[in-house]
Amino acid sequence: MDSTNENKFKQLYDQELFNLQNTGEKTFATIIKEEEYYFAAVCNSKQSEAYRRIENIADILAEEKDPQERVKDYRRFFVYLAGASAERFSKRFVFAWEFMATAVSLMKLVESWETEEDFRTGVYFMTDTFMHTVNTYLMESPSHPQVMKFIQYVDEHLYDQLSVTLIADGLGMSPGHLARLVRTHLDTTCNEYIKRKKLEESVLLLQDMALPIRDVADRIGISNGHFIRIFQEKYSCSPSEYRKRIVTGITADV
Repeated sequence: MDSTNENKFKQLYDQELFNLQNTGEKTFATIIKEEEYYFAAVCNSKQSEAYRRIENIADILAEEKDPQERVKDYRRFFVYLAGASAERFSKRFVFAWEFMATAVSLMKLVESWETEEDFRTGVYFMTDTFMHTVNTYLMESPSHPQVMKFIQYVDEHLYDQLSVTLIADGLGMSPGHLARLVRTHLDTTCNEYIKRKKLEESVLLLQDMALPIRDVADRIGISNGHFIRIFQEKYSCSPSEYRKRIVTGITADV
């Protein structure tokens, strides 16, 4: 085990455990309960209720007497809340990259807040952003059951070589009928949708620096040359250039 990370983790763990234990079991339970109500309100587009719940949480955190520690408590909890949103929304609906992008972006934003006022006003922006993301997803989500099955099939077979005929056979319909449904409800072609989902998966795989780019292409069922070409077309950089961005922390455009 990496001793540096192990020691750092233990130090952080001990501090966090101390902070949580000194919060008080009743107070912590109240925060968790309010968090449940908060996400339920967000998912059901109840803005005033969501505002009320997030204000309740902020009020509980404000009970810390030391101003500097209070800001730390705000940052600790709201970074967690932003990160937790991706899992919450994915469990409530289905996994969507928009949920993940919203969570990561808000986590970074919360890290930049410095004063209690930043947090007190920022939580309303966070709430509005959550609700906008959910509402946009619901408006764009296809309602046709066969299209939903197509989406699920692609998600479950991203590492296979996929074709419209293969998927249509698996769903018990003709390729032409499937193509018309996807065009109508997703406003794209089957092949374009498959390509987009495979490229999104490749972005995750590329974060494993030990995995050769050729192996990334092989895993998602695309030839290496074709993978590099379509990756460049979509993200305006090659897979190897994307990895360099990861190292330097510049991945906002991908």
